[in-house]
Amino acid sequence: MTEYGTVYSQMILQRNGTYSYQVRLGDLLTYEVGMFQVLDGFIHFSLQDYEPKVYKGRQMDRPQSWGVYYTVVDENTMIWEDRIIGTRWTVYRQR
Repeated sequence: MTEYGTVYSQMILQRNGTYSYQVRLGDLLTYEVGMFQVLDGFIHFSLQDYEPKVYKGRQMDRPQSWGVYYTVVDENTMIWEDRIIGTRWTVYRQR
């Protein structure tokens, strides 16, 4: 839950270092693809492309890179933390 409503997201990390990330908030559905690197306690994402580029007549810009600190809970669960925007969430491996 956020102040704007419920956010649904799914990120797919591929073994070859690519990722895709979809987020839905209300009628907004975003999609991005790029590369990622796993470092010691940190995952760095480099954006290659995203949609939508325009939403309700407004330009939608994205950071070209971003990252999260991670803590492994178990083989299927991690805690991700974005210290810049002050968010923390639990991520689960989907089988």
